[in-house]
Amino acid sequence: MAKKIIAFAITGRFLQAAVIKKKGKSNIEIIDFAQTELGQDADLSIPQTEDLVQLAERVGYRSGQAVFVSSLVQFTDVQLLQKKVEYLKQHQLNESVKWEVEPLVGISGSNAITAASYDAADENDVDLLLMDDEEQEVSVNVSVIESNVYRALKKRFKSAGFSLQRIFPPDVCFYVLTANNQPGKKTAVLDIGEEFANFIVLEDQKPTSINTYALNAESILDLAMGIPQPELEKAIEHIFSQIPGEDPLVITGFGSQDIRIIEYLDEHCPTGAKGLPIKKADSLGKSSQSQSSAVFANVIGAAIRELNGGNDIKLGVTDKEILSQRIKKSAYLMPLIGVSFLAVLLLLHYAFMRYQRINYEDQIVELTARIENNEARKAKYDKLQSALSKLDQNVSLTKKKIKYIQVGSDKGIEQLTSFLNVFNSIPRNIVLSKIEQKHENRFEISGTSSDLDSVGKMALGLQQNEWCKSANIVNVTENEYRRISFTVLMQLER
Repeated sequence: MAKKIIAFAITGRFLQAAVIKKKGKSNIEIIDFAQTELGQDADLSIPQTEDLVQLAERVGYRSGQAVFVSSLVQFTDVQLLQKKVEYLKQHQLNESVKWEVEPLVGISGSNAITAASYDAADENDVDLLLMDDEEQEVSVNVSVIESNVYRALKKRFKSAGFSLQRIFPPDVCFYVLTANNQPGKKTAVLDIGEEFANFIVLEDQKPTSINTYALNAESILDLAMGIPQPELEKAIEHIFSQIPGEDPLVITGFGSQDIRIIEYLDEHCPTGAKGLPIKKADSLGKSSQSQSSAVFANVIGAAIRELNGGNDIKLGVTDKEILSQRIKKSAYLMPLIGVSFLAVLLLLHYAFMRYQRINYEDQIVELTARIENNEARKAKYDKLQSALSKLDQNVSLTKKKIKYIQVGSDKGIEQLTSFLNVFNSIPRNIVLSKIEQKHENRFEISGTSSDLDSVGKMALGLQQNEWCKSANIVNVTENEYRRISFTVLMQLER
């Protein structure tokens, strides 16, 4: 039986939709896809009900199940003990990683919805064979979104007649169509966005590495028009050096709409470059080449993931509980059985406690005499322990002073000079509210802006300084004055 689903995504100022159908286990058909430009005052995070309905009608899908691709879902990874992860069920793993990723994404574990997935470690890996079983770790990929944001999106989709199944981060969707079209091959995909670019290497349909670069469609277009940008050229050359085999580099995302970007990358890439070919079924059910842009790779990839199910949907966040958990909550007789069982246990416990009380009273008399005898010894021990603790503190402090004199006396001045350069990268329409040092080389910058684009430009501007190792936007919200509140985590070079 064929399954069909619609996927939505917001790319730039466009709301996209794609309808995908799956027949059997692996026959994927792209029924239709389209996009519509959003208004100047439109919310670029949560689509409006009328926009969802109108776009769905254009692609011939009126109501039913839907998935959404949104950058509101943050994607990261954490290292966990393999021994611990192996014995967790999927819903347990999703719950446990909430607290692990809290310091990475800035979302409280109690206010987060997470989805996690990991690949089992290779048993033949030499490094793992040398490690103790208790120390082996595995990398767990995690998607996370604020629960109130998820509920708002779910409510909006419901008002448009759709049942929101999952929300995927763009990081796990742009390469899915390429992997589906080229099984058994080594392929590289570059997803060029408005703010940054994601690069991934696929081997036999599975990602082997994924990296994010400070490239965007505008900067690559400047290079194509002959404007020199040495740092960006180095980044592109680094991307080209990672391309496996001889197949052309596949281009997706916002930048794939401009033929000048495709031509520039095709000319400079050793293996050539091409936009992702998009095919969709015609009215007779036959597959035909479409002239539409590869900008639809994200939305199509999300739909394919949902239809494939299994491991493909593990990184899509959802608030739906698994069947076993729902059964437990709806078992009305369980409370009555539990109360009866508890009553029997309490009666038995009461009888046992009476016996124990008599026995304990005899022991109390004996132990009281011992305690009085040991109090003097304990007081002497506490005094000596306190003196030893103070001595350890003095030794530690002296070692730190010696180390500071040897290697760190000038480090504070160097960091202060680098940090003052932050203000050279701030656009005029940004107002800073707090700059807090989280670590020796890490700062958290908070403030407000009149638009989201300026926040991205500030983050990119910081990264272009040689003293800045990275600048990541970890939180973006809209306050009551309709200004954008943001938080940027900046890492300085050591």
